[in-house]
This record gives sequence, C-alpha cells and structure tokens, in this order.
Amino acid sequence: MNATYHITGDFLDSKAPMSVEICEDFVMANGMKYTCTVEQEYPFVVTVTGEDNISRTMIVKLDSRGNPIVSYSGYSYPMDVLNDKENQLNKILLSGLSGKSIATKIPAPMPGLIKVVGVQVGQKVKKGEQLFVLEAMKMENSIKSPVSGILTSIAVQSGGIVDKNSVLCVIEPEIEK
Repeated sequence: MNATYHITGDFLDSKAPMSVEICEDFVMANGMKYTCTVEQEYPFVVTVTGEDNISRTMIVKLDSRGNPIVSYSGYSYPMDVLNDKENQLNKILLSGLSGKSIATKIPAPMPGLIKVVGVQVGQKVKKGEQLFVLEAMKMENSIKSPVSGILTSIAVQSGGIVDKNSVLCVIEPEIEK
C-alpha cells in the first residue's frame, strides 16, 4: 500500500511542500524515483539513490515531535512531515493567514562597528546566509540570517556604530502566490 506525505524544510528552494509517495520498493519525490537503503537503525543512516545513479548518504534523527532532522553534507535540515489529511487542513489554516506575515527583526548581538553590509533591501536570503560583519572587541563577527525570506529593510550602513539589540534589518517570509 502506497502512502503520500508532504514535507517542508529549509533544504527546499520553495515554501511549497514537497510531495513524497512511499511505494513498496521505491520512493517518488516531486516526480523523481529514488531507492532508499537503511544502512543503520536509529539514528538512521540512509543511502538514497536517484534515477541519475548518484547515491547520497544521510543521517536521520527525530525531533521531540517525531519529525525528521536530516543531516547531509555537514548541514542539518529540520523538516515538517504531514499526511494528505494534515496537509489539507494546513492549507485551510494558512489560507486564513494570507496577506499577513511575521517579520523577523535581526538584532545586533553586541555593540560594535558594522564592517560589511552584505545584503540589500528586496534580496532573498536563506537561513544561515551572512548578512553583516560586526567588529566588536577587535574581532569580526559574522551576523547570519536565522530564517529564509526577503529582506524588507536595513537599518545600518557600513562604518556605522550599533548598540546591543539595535535592529540591523528585517526579514519577512516569502509568500507563495
């Protein structure tokens, strides 16, 4: 019996869920066929081979809610997994939020001097992407984005001095239309 799941996570370029169908001896993900081999039980070590015959080995653990966290190539990707019914309910809930967004304000972690502004308003940024370089106590600190989204404002410029917790920029989630 086949089962379909809908997965969202920061590893995807889009906020739309990736559809995954689990079949008896293969997995279909967004129209691509993959074979999966579990090399080790929990934490799971899984080798995934695509139609291109390229194998990728990853480690899969579960968070406190039972959702997978996939570690691949030195990065960890938390995911949300929904079955068909949960996905439909999620779409209904999110449709009520259309037009509304929750902005993330990025604060300065300490007082210092902005050495580099590596982004501009309107730019798409990914979680972990460097936004600024802040010099404090003669050390350069990379300020990275905690979320993926679109930069809607920048409150600092290169050479400017900032206080601890002053807002450096604002990032809003990208709304899929």
